[in-house]
Amino acid sequence: MNSSLCAQKVLVQAVESLDLVDLPQSMVSESVSTFVVVALEDVVADLGELSWQECCMTSIEKISFFDGQSMFLAACSDQSLCVVNHSLS
Repeated sequence: MNSSLCAQKVLVQAVESLDLVDLPQSMVSESVSTFVVVALEDVVADLGELSWQECCMTSIEKISFFDGQSMFLAACSDQSLCVVNHSLS
């Protein structure tokens, strides 16, 4: 048997032996308002509902682009674009 064919067979067997995780996918509906304010606690709860324990989430970044006052408490030099970083502990 050709050595490259043998190596290919070993690789195929190794890949076939893996137990793949069926990750649920969620799509954001186009009807969702871009101006919805979501509490950090709700984001953490939603991530928990996804059951992605193998995905280590260390921070959440909220970005808002709009005219008017900032919906976040962080100080922004450009009030039309505000970014807030929340570290999870």
